[in-house]
Amino acid sequence: MEYVKNPFIAITPPFIAGILFSVFFEVNSEFIFPALLIILFIFLFFEKKFFSQKPHNFGISIYIFMFLFGFYLTNHKKPDEPIIDSTKKIVYEGVIVEPPKEKRKTIHCVVKIEAFLDSVEWKKADTKAVVYFQKDSISEAFKYGDRILLNSYLNPIKNPGNPKEFDYKSFMQQKGIFTTAYAKNGDFTFLEAKQANFFIDFATNLRSNLLKIYQYFGIQDQEYAVLSALTLGYRDEVDIETRDKFANTGAMHILAVSGLHVGIIFMILNVLLNFMDKNRKLKIIKSVIIIFSLWIFAGIAGLSPSVNRSALMFSLVVIGKMINKNSSTFNTIFASAFVLLIINPLDILSVGFQLSYSAVLAIVYFQPFIYKLLFFKRWLPDQIWALTSVSIAAQIGTMPFGFFYFHQFPNYFFISNILVIPLSSIILYLAVALMILSFIPVINGFIAFLLKLSMKILIGGVTLIDKIPYSTSKNISVTPAQTITLYIVILSFVMFWMYNKRQLLYTFLVSLIIFLSLNIIKKYNIQKSSEILVYNTQKYPVLNILTGKNNYVLTDTITIKDEKAFNYISKPYWVEKKSLKPLFFNLDSLKNTKYDNKVFAFNNNFFKIGNTSFLILNQSKQLEFTIDRKKNVDYIILSQNIYTDIKPIVDLFDFKTIIFDGTNKNWRTEKWKEQCENLNIPYYDITTQGAFAVDFKTKEILKL
Repeated sequence: MEYVKNPFIAITPPFIAGILFSVFFEVNSEFIFPALLIILFIFLFFEKKFFSQKPHNFGISIYIFMFLFGFYLTNHKKPDEPIIDSTKKIVYEGVIVEPPKEKRKTIHCVVKIEAFLDSVEWKKADTKAVVYFQKDSISEAFKYGDRILLNSYLNPIKNPGNPKEFDYKSFMQQKGIFTTAYAKNGDFTFLEAKQANFFIDFATNLRSNLLKIYQYFGIQDQEYAVLSALTLGYRDEVDIETRDKFANTGAMHILAVSGLHVGIIFMILNVLLNFMDKNRKLKIIKSVIIIFSLWIFAGIAGLSPSVNRSALMFSLVVIGKMINKNSSTFNTIFASAFVLLIINPLDILSVGFQLSYSAVLAIVYFQPFIYKLLFFKRWLPDQIWALTSVSIAAQIGTMPFGFFYFHQFPNYFFISNILVIPLSSIILYLAVALMILSFIPVINGFIAFLLKLSMKILIGGVTLIDKIPYSTSKNISVTPAQTITLYIVILSFVMFWMYNKRQLLYTFLVSLIIFLSLNIIKKYNIQKSSEILVYNTQKYPVLNILTGKNNYVLTDTITIKDEKAFNYISKPYWVEKKSLKPLFFNLDSLKNTKYDNKVFAFNNNFFKIGNTSFLILNQSKQLEFTIDRKKNVDYIILSQNIYTDIKPIVDLFDFKTIIFDGTNKNWRTEKWKEQCENLNIPYYDITTQGAFAVDFKTKEILKL
């Protein structure tokens, strides 16, 4: 039976389906455990009677069992959001559970909070927080595993709520982190040292020592940053510009320690320990050494999803060889995914996890077929084509995810990978040699020279490819439905090419029609869109008008010049809306004039677009006038801590909703909200509800 030959290929998909069902649907899980027990009971006591007459019942039961198991496990492993009183400064006791990171003015630590002081007694707690300690002699000496005392406000992690902006809150919740705090000097103290996990502590210290070897031999700046990421998974030194170069050329994967790196470590160890294959006892010792070494390397690299997957896969291969049992490559891949998801089901939401597995599955399945499409007699062209076929297969597997998460495609990925894959392998061999031979004079200097030269060639080559015109297709936007459909389109087309089956052709054509239809619907919705947004920003208000593909931004000159920060806030939404490059308008100059460009009009602080009008209030003198009757306006924006109460505004204007933007102090916004509730006035708090959006034709408030 296929279930016996390749069990993980059979059980992992329904298990993942159960995890995803638990993540996206709120369902009472009380019935799940009894259902699991019933199915297990049938397996144990009625297996022959129930399955012998209808063998397919066994497969159906397995699928149902694994689906329910995935659902149940995820429900019980989801971290509960702690109930935190962020208004009080409380004393907490906790343990630093990750190696501290030094920032410009603070020490960044992830702290597991184990207890807090409630008035006069200590109470147990179980949550994790990101804590920024002000630099001093105590915080700079913090190490992984240290127990500390903290007196601070523990605030829940929040998203700004701007449309399509990075969901930092969910990202941290997947790691079990719900809160953050800042602790200044005097608000924290060291209690006790070293209660760390031995394995992680050992791997962290080893990485630190290996990084010092690079520094000792004069590897600096970009070369040091990329080398540290490539060989040890330490990416803190890689700047945004360098990351963008590698991402734009399709070489970003070498900055994340993955199967390539683990495979090289495996090959080195296998060759060095080849003499131990002589008898069974030595073979077992060899297997233990290799597996232990692979996981030490995984620990050094930070235990990312890609390195975990690779270390686990190679560990399973080693175990299979040790017991003289060769397993299907696909079964091994699915087994590694199953084990990792048992440990943490929420890994399925990790972009790294998704990209890692989609790439490796595509390489294993499609690369042999792609490689056979061309034949070269000479060794060098054949090796170049082999590398190219690996790159093409990986792109087949990851392209839809790349569109969905990163909105771009590296057009010259096949060129960059011809350079970076062999060169990164050479660099890894040289780095291992330098680590082993660092104490031998002359030889260590020669290896360090070759390593620096290789790094210069690697970074220079990637930079050169990035500068080639049209190296990257950007601003690609697909919805989740389009992403799934695009996978079906690509896979059915390639598989039809491989097997020439009519059903695969029909699948390709139908899925292509669905994908194109979804795209047409999306374009139609964009063309008829007419919305204005008020973003959640802290320094200055930002208004964004989107009508069709036209894009207008109203803000101050400082915000306009801060292109990186502004793109972080707004660009993801513009990409989804396929908006043109924005036209910027200085809000300060518009507010005190009369202006009309046929799209929107300003009359002092009154702003009108379509059928919708706004009043922007950021100075109390704007309310110092008398009127015979109230002025009509749809929405009033209170901004930049205007000194006023709600009652004077109610006396002067008739309006639908009053909006508090993100530039106001929290205490002032809370005061206004209380006054609105007392006066029964509708309000919208951007800091807690996210960016405000309204259809300026229908005046309908939009949900983003």
